[in-house]
Amino acid sequence: MLPTTDSLNEFISYTQKYFYQEIKHSQPFLTRFFQLFGHNLEEVGAELETFVENSSVKGNKGRADLIWKQGIGIKGVIIEMKSKDVDLFSPEYYRQLERYWINCVPNRPRYGILCNFDQFLIFDFDIQPSDPIDVIKLTDLPDRITAFRFMEIGGQSSSSNRENCKKNG
Repeated sequence: MLPTTDSLNEFISYTQKYFYQEIKHSQPFLTRFFQLFGHNLEEVGAELETFVENSSVKGNKGRADLIWKQGIGIKGVIIEMKSKDVDLFSPEYYRQLERYWINCVPNRPRYGILCNFDQFLIFDFDIQPSDPIDVIKLTDLPDRITAFRFMEIGGQSSSSNRENCKKNG
């Protein structure tokens, strides 16, 4: 189930008002984000602050902000949050997301998201692993929500807009 325009606008307003720091606000943001799609994190098997072996820069355990592994009707996603105004196009953040994905076995998620509370970079590791398939501003969610179809259980693949995959998306 895709979110309604009203629920998206409420999410946008709440996010702009209250969320901006990675460490402090990632969990409540991600909980609300999943609720947009009618999901309770625990009920769908998504895990916050998940340790992933061999995924830190030094090869130790890293901690992904959220992992929702593939399963029946679930395409899966790894979400890595950054603080507001952080440049998500910095190569270090993609490399961090990629390390989580490489080491997230079995049932590795198909999708990855980098998010800084203002923007989402969506990666489809099956189609275009090293570049985002879409870049969506928070304020554009009502018009671009179909890019998140993979968040639906039994949902379709992302309806991406590769032309928007530029830094200023």
